[in-house]
Amino acid sequence: MVTPESEPFWDGLARGEIVLLHCRSCTRWTYLAGPGCQWCGSPDIVPEAVDGHGDLYTFTVCYVEYGPGLETPYVVGVVAPDCEPEIRIVTNVVGCRVRDVRIGAAMTPVIVATDSGHLLFYRPTEVRAS
Repeated sequence: MVTPESEPFWDGLARGEIVLLHCRSCTRWTYLAGPGCQWCGSPDIVPEAVDGHGDLYTFTVCYVEYGPGLETPYVVGVVAPDCEPEIRIVTNVVGCRVRDVRIGAAMTPVIVATDSGHLLFYRPTEVRAS
C-alpha cells in the first residue's frame, strides 16, 4: 500500500530509480518511510536517488507459492545497500540458480514492472574477469 511517506520510493521505481530518504541532520539513509530519520529522529529528511547496489545480508528459500507468477523454489533475500549498510531491504533474489545464492554476495538492483506497479528485486552482480 502506497502511503504519503512511501510515495517517493514507489514513484522512483516507476521512473527507474531507487529512492531512499536522506537525513540532512545526521547524513544517514533510511529505507523505512516515516515522518523522521530512524537514526536521529530529525524531521529533515529528503528523498534522493541512490544506485541501490549492496550485499546480500541473509536469505531463505521458499517452497510455497504465495501468489501467481511465483515459481517455487524462489529466494527471499535481505540486502544491505552500499549507501547505508545498516539498513535492510527485503526483496526477491532473481537471475540466478537457488544453489548459487551466497551470503555476502554483491547485489545489483533490478526494477520490475508488474500490473500493479513496480517492484525492487536484486540479482547477484556479475563478476567480470580482467
